[in-house]
Amino acid sequence: MRRRLILLVLSSAAAAWSLPPARAAADDYRTTGKQDGAWGNGIPITLDEAARKRGRLRWSSTCAACHGQLGDGTQRSISLMDTRIRSLADGELFAIITDGRASMGPQGSFIPVDDRWKIVAHLRSLQKNAPP
Repeated sequence: MRRRLILLVLSSAAAAWSLPPARAAADDYRTTGKQDGAWGNGIPITLDEAARKRGRLRWSSTCAACHGQLGDGTQRSISLMDTRIRSLADGELFAIITDGRASMGPQGSFIPVDDRWKIVAHLRSLQKNAPP
């Protein structure tokens, strides 16, 4: 009887810890930037005013030294207002922040997942407000 009770408790705990498929897919996009094997679009976190402010602060402290406060580049980096960069999917921008690309080193171990999405959202707002 005791063994049956232990197995019942363990199987209930395992069921509680497993994510439903839709939730697992959403969490996968949140941590990888990919949906069904392709770069996805959309910011998978809530963007309230506090989140937007955090994105601006993280941009200023982490990104602006190379990319400029407005994302228009510096002597150290290209402009993120370029059409090629604007056309990248949100998930690819997230992955670039995470893993780095070209001369930009990976930032994934320094910047939490949600903050990386807040940076992507801030970049998108800079791009939206920049002249074409």
